[in-house]
Amino acid sequence: GLLAVFLTYNLSNYSKNLNHLSLILAGVAITSILGACTTLILITQNPEIKPILSWLLGGFSLASWEHFNIVFFSGMPCVILLFSQHNKINILNLDSKQVKSLGINERKTITLLIIASTLSSSIAVSQTGIIGFIGLVAPHISRMTWGTNPKYLIPQASLIGAIILLSSDIIAKTILSPTEIPVGLITAFLGFPVFVHLLRKEGNING
Repeated sequence: GLLAVFLTYNLSNYSKNLNHLSLILAGVAITSILGACTTLILITQNPEIKPILSWLLGGFSLASWEHFNIVFFSGMPCVILLFSQHNKINILNLDSKQVKSLGINERKTITLLIIASTLSSSIAVSQTGIIGFIGLVAPHISRMTWGTNPKYLIPQASLIGAIILLSSDIIAKTILSPTEIPVGLITAFLGFPVFVHLLRKEGNING
């Protein structure tokens, strides 16, 4: 426990711009990578629990067109809704008085965005399991490469996330072939160093 706290604090401080957000993100990153290491050890020592742990770290070993249809037709309305709100998301970067003066109901808009984001994430997780780091790394790459305008950030982050996910799935299927390991293990081990680099780079930019 103390080691996890020590690593979290030092990782957040590594960004050269210590704040609550960097501390939270660092905590999520440390939790994910330590969880991935624990899962890898458990799978290696006890193959019988692999199906359960594989779901916890996600994967596509049981994926089918039925799963695709569920995710696509249930999740796409949420994605479309989020993208349709890109102008309001941009305005929410202003302070509350400015947001209100522009005719935006801040609380209603934030609630709507949270519900849509939660629904889309829940739908995906229900079919593939929990696959970490992509939601942290993809937006960071997109924001630092193309800027913070949600009109471009949302589709670009989605595309980057898809590329990372597919690449990780290929590695998961081939690295220990014929044994397939959970995709979440790959995204954790690949995503952690990338996330540390992005956190450092963003700290330099903000500094």
